[in-house]
Amino acid sequence: MYPEHQFLQIVLPRLRRLTSRLRGQVWTKVADLTVGRTVPRPKSLSLSEAKALPRKKIKPGTPWGNYFDQAWFCGEIPRDFQKRDDLYLHWQDQGESTLYLEDIPHGGFDVAHREQPLPSGTATFWVESFVMQTAIWHHEATGIHPDGNLFQGVWLKEKNALVWEVYHDWLILLELAEKEKQRATPLKPEVHLPARYHPPIESCPPLLRCLLRWMDDAVNRYDTEGLAGLKEETKAIYERLRGDGFLPKAVFTGHAHLDLVWLWPERMAEHKAVHTFSNVLRLMDRYPEFRFSYSQPASYQAVERLAPEVFAAVQQRMASGQWEATGAMQVESDTQMACGEALAQSFLLGQKNFTKLRGEPARCCWLPDAFGYSSCLPQIMAQTGVSYFFTTKLTWSNITRFPYSSFHWEGNDGSRVLSHVTQELGYNNMGTVQESIDAMEAYRQVDRHPEFLLPTGFGDGGGGPTEEICERVRRMKSLQTVPPAEWDRVEDFFDRLNNKAEHLPSWRGELYLEYHRGVLTTHGRLKERFRAAERSLQIREAAAALTGKQSDCEKAWERVVFSQFHDYIPGTSIIEVYDEALPELENLADDNLKKARQLLSAGDGEKSVFNPLPYPRIAYREQSKGRVLPYFLPPLSGVSQSRLLPAKAVEELKGDETHLQNQFLRVDFDSAGRITHLVSNGEEIPFREPGNQLYLFPDHPHHFDAWDIDRQTLSLGKPVNTPTKPEFSRTNPLSARVSFSRNLGTKSRITVHYELKAHDKWVNIRYEVDWQERGTLLKAVFPTSFSGAMARFGAPFGSTLRPQLAGPSDAEAQWESAGNRWAAVQDDNHAGGLFVVTEAKYGFSCREGLLGVSLLRSALMPGSGENDRRNVLQHPKRKETQRESYSDLGTHSIQIAIGRMDPSAPRSEHPAALADLLFTDPIEYIGNEIHSPFRRFRGGDSIQPAWVKPTSGEEGIFLRLHETLGHRGKVAVELENGYTAQAVDLSGKPIPEMQTGPNTFQFTPYQIFGLKIEPTPSSKKK
Repeated sequence: MYPEHQFLQIVLPRLRRLTSRLRGQVWTKVADLTVGRTVPRPKSLSLSEAKALPRKKIKPGTPWGNYFDQAWFCGEIPRDFQKRDDLYLHWQDQGESTLYLEDIPHGGFDVAHREQPLPSGTATFWVESFVMQTAIWHHEATGIHPDGNLFQGVWLKEKNALVWEVYHDWLILLELAEKEKQRATPLKPEVHLPARYHPPIESCPPLLRCLLRWMDDAVNRYDTEGLAGLKEETKAIYERLRGDGFLPKAVFTGHAHLDLVWLWPERMAEHKAVHTFSNVLRLMDRYPEFRFSYSQPASYQAVERLAPEVFAAVQQRMASGQWEATGAMQVESDTQMACGEALAQSFLLGQKNFTKLRGEPARCCWLPDAFGYSSCLPQIMAQTGVSYFFTTKLTWSNITRFPYSSFHWEGNDGSRVLSHVTQELGYNNMGTVQESIDAMEAYRQVDRHPEFLLPTGFGDGGGGPTEEICERVRRMKSLQTVPPAEWDRVEDFFDRLNNKAEHLPSWRGELYLEYHRGVLTTHGRLKERFRAAERSLQIREAAAALTGKQSDCEKAWERVVFSQFHDYIPGTSIIEVYDEALPELENLADDNLKKARQLLSAGDGEKSVFNPLPYPRIAYREQSKGRVLPYFLPPLSGVSQSRLLPAKAVEELKGDETHLQNQFLRVDFDSAGRITHLVSNGEEIPFREPGNQLYLFPDHPHHFDAWDIDRQTLSLGKPVNTPTKPEFSRTNPLSARVSFSRNLGTKSRITVHYELKAHDKWVNIRYEVDWQERGTLLKAVFPTSFSGAMARFGAPFGSTLRPQLAGPSDAEAQWESAGNRWAAVQDDNHAGGLFVVTEAKYGFSCREGLLGVSLLRSALMPGSGENDRRNVLQHPKRKETQRESYSDLGTHSIQIAIGRMDPSAPRSEHPAALADLLFTDPIEYIGNEIHSPFRRFRGGDSIQPAWVKPTSGEEGIFLRLHETLGHRGKVAVELENGYTAQAVDLSGKPIPEMQTGPNTFQFTPYQIFGLKIEPTPSSKKK
């Protein structure tokens, strides 16, 4: 009747409407099913246990359970359908469920995976269900019903294969048209309203005009000829859109980032692994081209324990090349707060377990979601067999854009790993046309390597890829303007990238994330317990090394390494996680110390004292009331109390309410409890204002409360000026204290204790805090006149220099930074400065000479109140047991020390050494004296011995060392007669080029190495 229209501007709404018309025809329900349910319970039961329990029929629309409860469901397939092989089981609820067939996990149900195929012959099925959500970023992940997990029914359905095919053909074309429209009008976002003015398309790429006309004609064919006409028309469009010249390849890898704790406790993440792995295995049955990569041996171990049949199937898929186990680390750890040895253990344990999984160590470190990447990480990777590194998190930086996609990441020592980071996209990708094009256009090194990596699948809560994603990828293999898609494994991608390595740029130093700066301070009590667990392992391994006794620490290390997970130690998980974590870490520390004393003890020995650190030290022992003896304790030695050597005599300690002074140092206080003068060995620290000024900041991040400290926050701090008065005390002639108590904020109270001992060259400060402030940050600041361009911050190994003067945006963006228990500010000549050492504080700030340490922040915890923006945890039954929404309310004892930073000072006076020495006490035991083969170091005072471990022999010890100040030089190790030292790396491989003479070694800036100290062959015991 009418001629063809020319109004292309009204075509897109019609195309979208056809999408929904097709979607509604894919599935047809063929039978409703009934199921019986066991009583929900917080403790998980196995299927064999559940079979012995009574079940009650549950009706659709029934909510059940409290958060994290488990229930088992059982149902029967009607006899008429049991022989069919084209049916799917559809499970509809809000939680996470796993289908069991013949007592084996068959596949997972969640908001992104509603159905699973049923093999012919299925008569009975079981479903394990939990009150928690998976695929939490899916549009249907709207949270749990107020009364529990809302069960909405289970039914059989069949798929119309023709509609399924045409629907996905159409969906990709629509996504391409939408993307081309966005490109043509980038400043005019489409408003999807049924009735509105649509301006004419005046100027646009020809592809958009053609697509709109071709697809409009295809809808005409559907409306006049039905599905067959639409299929024919869409296939013709694909033929017209075959690839046009150069486009880089989109290398898809299936991915399911799984937080081992976050909005769920550890035991739930173990079940999530079973759920996710089962999903992936079913996809591999249906899509043989599909490839999937997963990291974290902790998850593989959980699956092997909970569902050995699933683990065996995963191993088969590894052998076929469809499943890739890579990642290098035992868990996807935080890389900034663990001490060096603990961070190294995540790699050493991980590589040991990857070798069990795949027959060789993993070659890629996979860390998509950590909150910053330490400058020592490339060196750790290089020494543990890791050649490649991948992350997506740098796309979250909120001030400056990281300049590279593919590059060589160089550690501060010069170690290199080939690295690839996503631009624009994260790791929760759905395989859409827009994602592929955005990633392609953002890829910075496309001129050198024509492919980029695109991890795809639902993550954080697991779930993984879907059938829909696999269908999308099939259709994007050759489509104009869309990068050709291909499934592949991560390490294969990197191997091809490595062929172009010589053409790639380099980045040296840390990868600072300009986001999530608050995680360095959130949950201070947790970080204190974590550090105590690390310290206890340090003592236990030293005791094992020096006594030559066996002490298997691997299980203890597994738990410490697990607590490094990037949503565990940062304090960004729900309260239930820390209900379990705090007592576990405390018990772990107690158990390690108990085992250390058992190693040291002998029934017929004397009262003795063991120094677990490789530093000589002065300790104090009370001989009688009011009389204290300072004594010298050699490194790594146990000495009978009857044979302790008195320490060198020093001048009498002086002090009153205004100052403390010993032979080496004087510190003066004003009436407000601040430091006005600090003189060390005749050199005064140039405070431009009194030091140790406490500040309170209103702390209400704009987005992620537990994760972030906004820049505006640090401009709003108010000094704490409430009334106080000094109290001077002296418990013995060798120690004195001045204390200041005051109100803090609206409900809190703090006492600041300054303590000086006769032999100390630093001031010990302890904050006793009754903290009741919500949404508040507490900092101690030390305003100095030091004007060096860079401040130095402790790292797990070594240290990191960061700008501290006003400057470009990337410098200004580092308003809160990681310091692994110490930081220092100096002038550019590095001749002197101020250091701050902490027991277990990791968040620092430094600007224009003002060095600050974050003491406490009471952040709104995930899953609490307004912080739960996705309603993922809004469950009144859960709230009944919730005590407090804010972290760290209660009492705290926080220890720091300050002193003069002097690079020429003896090794044991450097802040990296004091971070251990000041908070690791000698161990008293009853037993024999213990003699160490190690006596002392000579030279190379920036080399710090970080850890002592047993060697494979009974008579040797292993000493881990790291250079901390960016120096190069030589260090000699003095040993007992009959012993020799060999330099080795983290994996125990010899480094012969380090040795320049008998027990003398040359080192380079920030180098990590070990000394294997063993008897010479002629002196070994027969």
